[in-house]
Amino acid sequence: MGYAQITFQIARLSKTVWNSRIVILCLAFVVLATVNLVGPFDKIVFADEGDYIAIAKTLITDGVYGYPPGQACPPCAPARSSSPASESTPTAFRTPGYVFFIAPELALGLQKRGINFLQIILWATNAYLAGRIALNLRGPVAAGAALVFALAFPVAAYAALALFPQTLTTTLLLLILLLLFTKQTNSVSSQRAATLGSLSGLAILVSPALLTILAGGALVLWSLRILSIRSLLVASILACLILSPWIARNWIVMGRPLMATSGGWVLLAGNSKNAAPGNSVTDVSDYRSDPENLSEIERDDFFRTAAIDWIKANPVQAIVLYFRKLFQFFNFREQYGTEGVGGVWVQAALLLSYYPLLILMVMNLFIMQSWTLSRHEIFLFLLYLGAAAAYAIFITRIRYRIPFDYIVIILAAIAIDKLTSARSNDRLTR
Repeated sequence: MGYAQITFQIARLSKTVWNSRIVILCLAFVVLATVNLVGPFDKIVFADEGDYIAIAKTLITDGVYGYPPGQACPPCAPARSSSPASESTPTAFRTPGYVFFIAPELALGLQKRGINFLQIILWATNAYLAGRIALNLRGPVAAGAALVFALAFPVAAYAALALFPQTLTTTLLLLILLLLFTKQTNSVSSQRAATLGSLSGLAILVSPALLTILAGGALVLWSLRILSIRSLLVASILACLILSPWIARNWIVMGRPLMATSGGWVLLAGNSKNAAPGNSVTDVSDYRSDPENLSEIERDDFFRTAAIDWIKANPVQAIVLYFRKLFQFFNFREQYGTEGVGGVWVQAALLLSYYPLLILMVMNLFIMQSWTLSRHEIFLFLLYLGAAAAYAIFITRIRYRIPFDYIVIILAAIAIDKLTSARSNDRLTR
C-alpha cells in the first residue's frame, strides 16, 4: 500500500469515526467509568484534592468559604486569623469555581468516586467539543482525528479521575473556542460576545491563571479581526460582572478586593533560590518562619515581595530560570511532590501521547509551506504560546497545561486533514 493510499484510508477512517462519534463517546465513558469503579480512585492522593474538599465541606456545614478549625492552606505557614480557634477560617487562597462544582455532590453524600463520574462526563464532552471545533475549522477528517486524539490523551483521562479543576477548565475553554469558531458567521454578535464573556468569567473563577491568558487572547482576537471592539467590550463587561461578586466578597471578608491570595506563593515557588523547572514542590523553608503570625493577605504580600526581591537581586539567574520554565512547559516529565506518582510508565505514556501531536502542530506552522493558516489557527498557536509564557512567570506543571493541550490536539487534527487532503489531491491529478 502506497503512501497516498495510506493517507486516503486515514481520511476515510477519520470520517467514519466522526460519523460514529456518539457510540465511540459512550464506549469511552463506559471504559473510564469502569476504571474509576475498579481502581483506587476513591482515595485522596494529592494535597490539592484534600484542600478543595475541606473548603467545600466547610461551605456546606458552616456556610463559610474557608477552612475548618485548625486547618490552613497546605503549602503555607499557619496564618493569623480573626476567627476564634473553634470557628472556621475564611480564605481566598482558592478561587470558588471548582469548589462550587464539587460542593453539591458532597452535600448529596457523594465522595470522590462519585465526583469523578461527573468529571468523566466532562472528559467525554471535551473530546466531542475538540472534534466540533476541528469540524468548524476544517471538516470531518479533522473532527474524527481530534476525537481520537482527545480520547487517547492519557493525562486528560487521569485528571478526570482526580479532584483537579483542569477537566472543568477545559470544558469552559473549549466552549469559548467553539463560540468563536462557528461556521454560521465570521462576525461575533453582541449576544455571542456576552456568552463568551460569561464563560470567560466562570473559567477564571475555576482557574485564576486564565485571567492574564484570556485577556491577552482577547487582544489577539481583536488584532486578527476576529473580535470587534464592541464585542470585546461586551465580553469584558460580562466577565467583570461574573467576577465582581467574588472580588467584592474578598473586599468585605478578607479586607482587600483581590482574585486570590495564592499569587504570592506560586510566584515565590517559581522565583527563589531553590526554584527549578519541573519541580512541583519548591523548598521555600527559608521564608516560612517569617510570615507565621501574618494574616492570609499579609502572608501573600510577604511571599510576593520575597519573590520580587530575589528577582531584583538575581536578574540574570531569574531570566535564565524563566526561559528554562518556558521550555519545561513543553516537557513530558516533571518532579512530583506526591510519592508514587509519575513512574517510568507514566512518563512513557506522556512522551508517546504528547510529542507526536506537538510535532504535527509544528509541521502545520513551519514545515509545510503550501499549507495556509487561517486567522483562527494563528490565534490558537498564539494562545498556546501565550499560556506557556504566562505560566513560566510562576511555575509550569503538566496538569496546568492540560486545558491548552486540547489546542495541540485540534491543530494536530487539522494537520492530519491537510496532509490527507494534499495527498488525495496529488492522487487525483496524476
